[in-house]
Amino acid sequence: MNYFNEHMSIARKLNKPVVMEEFGFPRDNESYDPGTPTYARDNFYNKILETVYDSAGARSPIAGSNFWA
Repeated sequence: MNYFNEHMSIARKLNKPVVMEEFGFPRDNESYDPGTPTYARDNFYNKILETVYDSAGARSPIAGSNFWA
Protein backbone atom coordinates (compact mmCIF):
# COMPACT_ATOMS: atom_id res chain seq x y z
CA MET A 1 0.00 0.00 0.00
CA ASN A 2 2.89 2.30 -0.78
CA TYR A 3 0.60 4.29 -3.06
CA PHE A 4 -1.74 5.15 -0.17
CA ASN A 5 1.08 5.90 2.24
CA GLU A 6 2.85 8.23 -0.19
CA HIS A 7 -0.34 10.15 -0.94
CA MET A 8 -1.31 10.41 2.73
CA SER A 9 2.18 11.75 3.54
CA ILE A 10 1.93 14.42 0.84
CA ALA A 11 -1.62 15.34 1.88
CA ARG A 12 -0.54 15.77 5.51
CA LYS A 13 2.29 18.09 4.45
CA LEU A 14 -0.15 20.16 2.36
CA ASN A 15 -2.97 19.88 4.91
CA LYS A 16 -5.32 18.70 2.16
CA PRO A 17 -7.79 15.81 1.90
CA VAL A 18 -7.42 13.01 -0.63
CA VAL A 19 -10.23 11.32 -2.56
CA MET A 20 -9.23 8.04 -4.15
CA GLU A 21 -11.06 8.11 -7.44
CA GLU A 22 -11.39 6.62 -10.87
CA PHE A 23 -10.09 3.20 -9.95
CA GLY A 24 -11.45 0.00 -11.37
CA PHE A 25 -10.62 -3.59 -12.13
CA PRO A 26 -11.98 -5.90 -14.83
CA ARG A 27 -13.85 -9.16 -14.42
CA ASP A 28 -11.69 -12.27 -14.18
CA ASN A 29 -9.71 -12.97 -17.37
CA GLU A 30 -10.66 -9.42 -18.47
CA SER A 31 -13.94 -10.76 -19.82
CA TYR A 32 -16.96 -8.56 -20.51
CA ASP A 33 -19.39 -11.45 -20.21
CA PRO A 34 -21.83 -10.66 -17.34
CA GLY A 35 -21.58 -14.28 -16.19
CA THR A 36 -17.82 -14.14 -15.66
CA PRO A 37 -16.71 -14.26 -11.99
CA THR A 38 -15.29 -11.20 -10.27
CA TYR A 39 -13.06 -12.76 -7.60
CA ALA A 40 -9.96 -10.67 -8.33
CA ARG A 41 -12.02 -7.48 -8.67
CA ASP A 42 -13.85 -8.19 -5.42
CA ASN A 43 -10.53 -8.63 -3.60
CA PHE A 44 -9.19 -5.43 -5.15
CA TYR A 45 -12.23 -3.36 -4.18
CA ASN A 46 -12.31 -4.85 -0.69
CA LYS A 47 -8.68 -3.84 -0.10
CA ILE A 48 -9.10 -0.33 -1.49
CA LEU A 49 -12.38 0.39 0.28
CA GLU A 50 -11.18 -1.13 3.56
CA THR A 51 -8.14 1.14 3.45
CA VAL A 52 -10.28 4.20 2.69
CA TYR A 53 -12.72 3.29 5.47
CA ASP A 54 -9.93 2.74 8.01
CA SER A 55 -8.20 5.96 6.95
CA ALA A 56 -11.38 8.01 7.27
CA GLY A 57 -12.06 6.51 10.69
CA ALA A 58 -8.55 7.43 11.81
CA ARG A 59 -8.99 10.98 10.50
CA SER A 60 -6.27 10.42 7.93
CA PRO A 61 -6.26 12.58 4.79
CA ILE A 62 -7.96 9.89 2.69
CA ALA A 63 -11.61 10.54 3.40
CA GLY A 64 -13.53 9.35 0.35
CA SER A 65 -13.53 7.33 -2.86
CA ASN A 66 -15.11 7.14 -6.31
CA PHE A 67 -14.84 4.06 -8.50
CA TRP A 68 -15.69 3.53 -12.16
CA ALA A 69 -16.85 0.64 -14.32
